[in-house]
Amino acid sequence: MIAIITVGAVMTMLLLVQRFVKHNRIRFESNFYALFIYGVFVAVSALLSQYKHWVVCGSYQMFESVWVLFAYIMFCFYTYQCVRDESQIRSLLMWGGVGIVILTLIGTFQFIGLDFFKSKIGRLLITNPSNWKEIDKIQFQVPKHTVYATLYNQNFLSFYCGMMIPLILGLIIGCKKLAYRIVLIVVEILAMACMLGASSSSSWIALAGSAVIVAFVLFSRKKKAFKT
Repeated sequence: MIAIITVGAVMTMLLLVQRFVKHNRIRFESNFYALFIYGVFVAVSALLSQYKHWVVCGSYQMFESVWVLFAYIMFCFYTYQCVRDESQIRSLLMWGGVGIVILTLIGTFQFIGLDFFKSKIGRLLITNPSNWKEIDKIQFQVPKHTVYATLYNQNFLSFYCGMMIPLILGLIIGCKKLAYRIVLIVVEILAMACMLGASSSSSWIALAGSAVIVAFVLFSRKKKAFKT
């Protein structure tokens, strides 16, 4: 939470410098109105909440405070300002792909009953060093074969997969190189297995919504624009 808020604050400062110090134009498209409307709803929800402490600081096992949500909005807006050529998009997709592969591999092993975080190394990674003496006493409440990957809660993972699966499908359609396409197909299958293992109805809602967006983009632009 602290890292996300810090990065969001730095991005905000950099955009302010670009606009008011260097006098560079801030790019804007009508699509951002929806994003900013979401931000308004977040602000109103925070102001009207009866639990201001949890809104500002986050709560136990749920550290997505209102500042984190604002940071997510800034991530999107800042990325749009800074990504200006194809090489930058390729870099984002590459590093994003690394994260997807790591997450889906962990989730796939959970799906077949082998949870990395139940191993000795996994337990060490997710616990405070002060509790390492009692590392073997940690109890997991998640049923076997239920997938949560690195996101702690299967509902979080379901939304992640719901967004990633259509994106990967779009890359499969647009990819020219056979080797890359094979890798993407394998990752897509693993992501589907993770979504099924999450056993969350919200995943299908997220999948349907993101699939509509991807389909709209694919059919509203020339197909060659998606060739990589």
